[in-house]
Amino acid sequence: MAVIMLATLVFYLVVGRNDEMLINYTSVPAGVRAESSANLVGYLSRVWGGDNFEFGDASELHYFFITGVDCPEPGQPFYKQSKQFLERNFGHKLLQFTVDNYDDWKRESGHAIYVDENGSSTDIGLSLIENGMAWYDGNEFEGAQAYRTAFEKAKREKIGLWAQPDPTPPWEFYRRQQASVLSE
Repeated sequence: MAVIMLATLVFYLVVGRNDEMLINYTSVPAGVRAESSANLVGYLSRVWGGDNFEFGDASELHYFFITGVDCPEPGQPFYKQSKQFLERNFGHKLLQFTVDNYDDWKRESGHAIYVDENGSSTDIGLSLIENGMAWYDGNEFEGAQAYRTAFEKAKREKIGLWAQPDPTPPWEFYRRQQASVLSE
């Protein structure tokens, strides 16, 4: 599998790819983009948070959110650890991306998979949850049961952020921050 990914990337870099076969983000309305799906191969380049980053493929830079996870926000305990976990384990590595959704700002969300030189694959979102670096966000998708099971196990075994007493989910942290800004 890793050989196929590498061969595909080399092919794109040397020969180029047929851009007519790609989704043209500027000409497709957001509602249609949201229903589109794309499979890409690229290198994770810049990590913005534990669950969002930039990656480059053969033709462009993508801003990507991992579906099914929510990592701590800046200012929350374990924000730096979740970001560092992603950088340390998957930074500058060749990854496979399944893009399931596009928002109005052309940000992509979906699943990211790392395939090592032995052909073993790692679902990055699942890895974040298993290592106590993220919450399962409750969304339903193919593979969601594995996320849910890993989430419950990490909580039960007090792995990562679950070693803290009563960690605040990122969506609650964000709501509280918004409420305090509005009340000022």
